[in-house]
Amino acid sequence: WTMGWQPNYRIEAQIYAKNILAENPNAKIGIIYQNDDFGKDYVLGAKDVLGAKFDTMVKTVSYEATDATIDSQLVTLQGAGVDTLIGALIPKFAAMGIRKVFDMGWKPRFFLSNVSLSVGAVINPAGPEKAVGVISADFRVICATNRDLEKAVAEGAFREDLYYRLNVFAIQVPPL
Repeated sequence: WTMGWQPNYRIEAQIYAKNILAENPNAKIGIIYQNDDFGKDYVLGAKDVLGAKFDTMVKTVSYEATDATIDSQLVTLQGAGVDTLIGALIPKFAAMGIRKVFDMGWKPRFFLSNVSLSVGAVINPAGPEKAVGVISADFRVICATNRDLEKAVAEGAFREDLYYRLNVFAIQVPPL
């Protein structure tokens, strides 16, 4: 059987930074992050990839989980000429951020933490039309077996909870 894996926030930021460098090596990157370990890991991940270029390529702004909005931080990033935005944002602030970026008429390439992938908690409150073009990552497990797992669950030979986690989208392939 297979166990799921999700990269930590630092690695996720590294993935985004590598993509940004590949797509636009001269990007002016803005990172808005929550002022805690979650957000700081995003900054460290970008530093890992950008190295000595970090200070010239990146403008960072933070927010506190208790802040009412992140409007002023986004205005600061837009004013700094940021054309690529990385949002290490929890869902409430991700929805605010998507809405504010859209309402300002600002069109940065917008990467959003996998923490804020929820359609119900982020995209719908922001307005789906305002989230068009936002880039994020979702990590899934693909596994294969030649066993009849449904039968194994019924016989108590395979964990039922794991079966339902893995059996989200089944692809039946005939034997070779």
